[in-house]
Amino acid sequence: MAYTHIARRPDASRLNWKAAQWLPAHLLGMGALSWQGGFGDGARNHIPMGWDIVAVTAPSLAIYHWARKTGLPAAAIERNIQDVTVTDEGTHYEGVH
Repeated sequence: MAYTHIARRPDASRLNWKAAQWLPAHLLGMGALSWQGGFGDGARNHIPMGWDIVAVTAPSLAIYHWARKTGLPAAAIERNIQDVTVTDEGTHYEGVH
């Protein structure tokens, strides 16, 4: 909501932070696991092959259930979609140079 007000875009879609509370934990957790794993540049190789699957699956299932529990009901999602106002590109970014 603050972004919408600051950018002077009252027709922008609304964000529901309560429904997305799981997202920072997921991103930070997967980032940490990737860093500790054995693939890619900068990987520490602290999680051996095979255990890396367990290390990703367990938190992923927990985050999935958390996201399902805190997510918006289908009716609220449909309302949000219906509330979106489509504007012309020229007027949507008016005043931004």
